[in-house]
Amino acid sequence: MQQTIIQSGTGVILSEAQLEESLNQTLRQHQPNSDIWLFVYGSLIWNPILNFAEQRIGKIYGWHRRFCLWVPQGRGTPENRGLVLY
Repeated sequence: MQQTIIQSGTGVILSEAQLEESLNQTLRQHQPNSDIWLFVYGSLIWNPILNFAEQRIGKIYGWHRRFCLWVPQGRGTPENRGLVLY
Protein backbone atom coordinates (compact mmCIF):
# COMPACT_ATOMS: atom_id res chain seq x y z
CA MET A 1 0.00 0.00 0.00
CA GLN A 2 2.76 2.46 0.87
CA GLN A 3 4.49 1.83 -2.45
CA THR A 4 1.24 2.60 -4.30
CA ILE A 5 0.89 5.89 -2.42
CA ILE A 6 4.49 6.83 -3.21
CA GLN A 7 4.00 6.08 -6.91
CA SER A 8 0.77 8.06 -7.05
CA GLY A 9 2.33 11.20 -5.62
CA THR A 10 -0.92 11.82 -3.68
CA GLY A 11 0.30 11.59 -0.11
CA VAL A 12 3.06 11.70 2.46
CA ILE A 13 4.49 8.38 3.56
CA LEU A 14 5.89 7.91 7.03
CA SER A 15 8.64 5.38 7.64
CA GLU A 16 7.92 2.48 9.98
CA ALA A 17 9.90 4.31 12.69
CA GLN A 18 7.86 7.49 12.13
CA LEU A 19 4.59 5.53 12.26
CA GLU A 20 5.64 3.87 15.51
CA GLU A 21 6.68 7.19 17.03
CA SER A 22 3.38 8.78 15.97
CA LEU A 23 1.45 5.96 17.65
CA ASN A 24 3.60 6.16 20.79
CA GLN A 25 3.17 9.94 20.96
CA THR A 26 -0.60 9.55 20.73
CA LEU A 27 -0.68 6.82 23.37
CA ARG A 28 1.47 8.91 25.76
CA GLN A 29 -1.38 11.43 25.87
CA HIS A 30 -3.67 8.85 27.52
CA GLN A 31 -3.67 7.52 31.04
CA PRO A 32 -2.04 4.08 31.31
CA ASN A 33 -4.53 1.20 31.15
CA SER A 34 -7.35 3.52 30.02
CA ASP A 35 -9.65 2.78 27.11
CA ILE A 36 -9.14 4.32 23.69
CA TRP A 37 -12.19 4.65 21.45
CA LEU A 38 -11.97 4.97 17.67
CA PHE A 39 -14.72 6.07 15.30
CA VAL A 40 -14.51 4.00 12.13
CA TYR A 41 -16.71 3.53 9.10
CA GLY A 42 -16.77 1.76 5.77
CA SER A 43 -14.25 -1.02 5.29
CA LEU A 44 -12.93 -0.70 8.84
CA ILE A 45 -16.28 -1.97 10.12
CA TRP A 46 -16.22 -5.28 8.25
CA ASN A 47 -12.45 -5.64 7.86
CA PRO A 48 -10.80 -4.08 10.91
CA ILE A 49 -7.02 -3.61 10.84
CA LEU A 50 -6.75 -3.82 14.61
CA ASN A 51 -8.08 -5.98 17.38
CA PHE A 52 -10.90 -4.54 19.46
CA ALA A 53 -12.60 -5.53 22.69
CA GLU A 54 -15.94 -3.82 22.07
CA GLN A 55 -17.86 -2.13 19.28
CA ARG A 56 -20.87 0.19 19.32
CA ILE A 57 -23.02 1.58 16.56
CA GLY A 58 -23.26 5.35 16.48
CA LYS A 59 -24.12 8.34 14.33
CA ILE A 60 -22.50 11.70 13.83
CA TYR A 61 -25.09 14.25 12.80
CA GLY A 62 -24.20 17.02 10.38
CA TRP A 63 -21.62 14.95 8.47
CA HIS A 64 -22.02 12.83 5.36
CA ARG A 65 -19.99 10.68 3.01
CA ARG A 66 -19.94 10.86 -0.76
CA PHE A 67 -18.10 9.29 -3.67
CA CYS A 68 -15.77 12.13 -4.57
CA LEU A 69 -12.16 11.02 -4.23
CA TRP A 70 -10.25 9.42 -7.12
CA VAL A 71 -7.28 7.47 -5.78
CA PRO A 72 -5.14 4.53 -6.87
CA GLN A 73 -4.83 3.13 -3.33
CA GLY A 74 -6.95 0.06 -2.73
CA ARG A 75 -9.46 0.62 -5.53
CA GLY A 76 -7.48 1.42 -8.65
CA THR A 77 -4.14 2.03 -10.31
CA PRO A 78 -2.21 5.19 -11.22
CA GLU A 79 -3.59 4.81 -14.77
CA ASN A 80 -7.17 4.07 -13.70
CA ARG A 81 -7.93 5.59 -10.31
CA GLY A 82 -10.80 4.20 -8.27
CA LEU A 83 -13.63 6.29 -6.88
CA VAL A 84 -13.92 6.00 -3.10
CA LEU A 85 -16.02 7.48 -0.34
CA TYR A 86 -14.69 10.51 1.46
